[in-house]
Amino acid sequence: MYDIIVSHERGYVMAYYLTVEKGRINGIEYYDKLDITKANCFTRLSKTLKGDGCTLEEIDTLTTQFRDENELREYLLLNGILPLNYMDRKLTLRQQLNGSLKKVRHDFLYQKDIEYIADVSRLIQKINDKLWVEKDLRFVESFANNYLTFRDCTSTAADVRYAAGESIVIGQISKMFSQYDENVDDLLTRMVKLLIYEYYQSRDGKVHYSGKIKYRNLHSIIAFINNYDKKYNVVLDDGVVNESMKTTEAIIPQNEKIRTLSLNPKMGSKKYTLDDQLSLFDKK
Repeated sequence: MYDIIVSHERGYVMAYYLTVEKGRINGIEYYDKLDITKANCFTRLSKTLKGDGCTLEEIDTLTTQFRDENELREYLLLNGILPLNYMDRKLTLRQQLNGSLKKVRHDFLYQKDIEYIADVSRLIQKINDKLWVEKDLRFVESFANNYLTFRDCTSTAADVRYAAGESIVIGQISKMFSQYDENVDDLLTRMVKLLIYEYYQSRDGKVHYSGKIKYRNLHSIIAFINNYDKKYNVVLDDGVVNESMKTTEAIIPQNEKIRTLSLNPKMGSKKYTLDDQLSLFDKK
């Protein structure tokens, strides 16, 4: 009676496909679907999808059995799922939208990503470590930009982007990041939780998390982090973090022009309170 639902997963099951790119002709990209349901390690979880269409969870359940794309590609070749004449072509993840297949950004998850699917708290910690341990403000700004249009976290993502920009300008982590909401979540954690969890908002404005995972967003965040680390070479092949990415100063170009920052009031910025007795700057 008193609760207003503000977020929920849609009831239909969206179909995803593992595809191989064939190339471009006159600027048009061509690709073939690969029927991974024929793989002996494939597990059908959906009761409604048929044929070569899969849920995102079904594709992730398959790909996370492999260390990387090369190992996945070898398996698909050996089992006759990937044709030999396409053995060197790029594998892509696509979803059925409005009658056509659209490429999913950042693609597949692999073995090392299982820990974040199994325990979301580790993913939240990893994202916070990007800010508080690695002081990688480029990541935080990119993360906020990437999810700025997601309806469940629009205003909070705007706050995160503003705080990241402010941090870059002043050369240290903005105090905005150590402010807490009504659930005692700091700003960055709040954004991640709004993306990952189903939630509802009561009339007093407090957000309540149901604990149910929005899997598409979970997959997206893990894949985004993987793509970012690969792009900026944050993690080397031996697992050592690139020293050039550890400090705030290292990610601010020496000749970068100082930006004038302003927060669009139309974004509906969430109000936060600062608890002087709790400080993320004192995290161990």
